[in-house]
Amino acid sequence: MMGPLDETKISPSNTTTVPRPVRNLLELEVGDVVQWHIDDEEILVRKKVDDGVTGE
Repeated sequence: MMGPLDETKISPSNTTTVPRPVRNLLELEVGDVVQWHIDDEEILVRKKVDDGVTGE
């Protein structure tokens, strides 16, 4: 597993910014959807990709 790329804070409205290194690695663009997965005490963020069947 890769080490930390960056860190962000949670704002008072419970939002955060996806750091540029993460956006670049995942090739994220405005309007893309990310999925949040929790495994034990770790959080994994993945870019949601179109499955070609449901359009999601």
